[in-house]
Amino acid sequence: SLFLDEIGEIDGSVQTKLLHVLEDGSFRRVGSDKELHADVRFIFATNADLKAKVRQRQFREDLLYRVSRNIIRLPPLRERISDIPHLCKRFLKSYGKTISSDSMSLLETGLWPGNVRQLYNCLERAVVQSQGSSIEPEQIFFD
Repeated sequence: SLFLDEIGEIDGSVQTKLLHVLEDGSFRRVGSDKELHADVRFIFATNADLKAKVRQRQFREDLLYRVSRNIIRLPPLRERISDIPHLCKRFLKSYGKTISSDSMSLLETGLWPGNVRQLYNCLERAVVQSQGSSIEPEQIFFD
């Protein structure tokens, strides 16, 4: 399995090469003229609207059809606030920390444009700031 993140941001020449690999599993190493074959399951992720990118001629339409066979839409963190307590508990467990109910309420008000990565960064800063075993509201910064 090969995970390719931000598939919507890859260069046109790379899109062409990727399409070739997806079609028949063949590729060439850099500097080689020998064609190799791979049996690979690709998993793609993007925040981009690939259909809009196709309309803007920034993404190949034939590649869009190849990468969108099975789509799993994961809503942004701001649309699944109920996940925040579970994510916090899991992350803070490795630091031996807990989170106060006031802190949790504060985190649940965030817009989280950076999704889970932003939440983890926020919690990591709070861990560094914390003196005791619990994360308190004054230790939480969203930026």
